[in-house]
Amino acid sequence: MDAAGEGVTIAAMKRSLPWIVIALGLVACRRSAPVPAESSEPAGAPAAHASNGHEAEPPAAAQPSASSVAGLTFDPQPGWVEATPSSSMRKAQYALAGAEGAADAELALFVFPGGGGSVEANIERWCSQFEQPDGRPTREAARTTSETRGALSVHTFDVQGTYVAETAPGSGVRRNEAGWRLLAAIVEGGESPIYVRCVGPAATVEHWSASVDAFLASLRP
Repeated sequence: MDAAGEGVTIAAMKRSLPWIVIALGLVACRRSAPVPAESSEPAGAPAAHASNGHEAEPPAAAQPSASSVAGLTFDPQPGWVEATPSSSMRKAQYALAGAEGAADAELALFVFPGGGGSVEANIERWCSQFEQPDGRPTREAARTTSETRGALSVHTFDVQGTYVAETAPGSGVRRNEAGWRLLAAIVEGGESPIYVRCVGPAATVEHWSASVDAFLASLRP
């Protein structure tokens, strides 16, 4: 190559040098930029809640604490809402949320000063608080049981119909609630008999009937 050609080549290289420097800088930037980690979750998937790969369990509902009445301990059941007793003879009282389309029921524990009468007398009183749509005696529609559970004697009463109990003892004003149900029990073996009464719309009482049974089974000295 002659001197003239060499001069042209050097001049061309000088003109290209800035672009070469820029290109090399871009390559270096691409190599040094961090590569984002790949996610195994599809787009829009919720974030994991637990390190072991399983969904976190929601916190369990608090179990109501045990209570005592007349020397017997019992376990209020989940879902029962404690209420203020409406009389001194009520030692505990709970609201039971209504089944779909029905009103709430109420469960109360009674202890009567001097006793509350015999089992038979209470069955007759409970029967008098209901009327049957077909006109038959409520005693014929009621179901009763008596059994021994350890040191306790448990007598139960179950009836449905129109609830016609007085709005308040001795008031003479009666209710007229069609399609109601009463689950009642007398538990003997503590310091005094305990009278249990769950009353309300039949659908609501049926919804809570298993928890009433569990409550009665939990009674213990």
